[in-house]
Amino acid sequence: SNSENWSSATASFCQWHGITCEPVGELGQMAVTEISLMDNNLNGIIPSILFHLPELRKLDLRDNSVSIGMNAIFQASNLEELYLDKTHVTTLDGIGQATSLR
Repeated sequence: SNSENWSSATASFCQWHGITCEPVGELGQMAVTEISLMDNNLNGIIPSILFHLPELRKLDLRDNSVSIGMNAIFQASNLEELYLDKTHVTTLDGIGQATSLR
């Protein structure tokens, strides 16, 4: 697994392994656009609050022992790509609310 900068007290979350940020808005504030933690030895429940990241376009958790609920996926209005193969996700109930998924 790679946890580069995840425990750093000084690194911005945009510098964490698997996190991609881009400037958004008039002020160019950095926002999370991708979370790619494929095959990173993660386990447990991923909080669905991730879907509250307004600029999130890609979430890749495949090949990890994780689950995540889809009850808040409607919040992810820009989410285009979602990779959950080889995870412990047992239901996709609610995924139809993710209107931007390709």
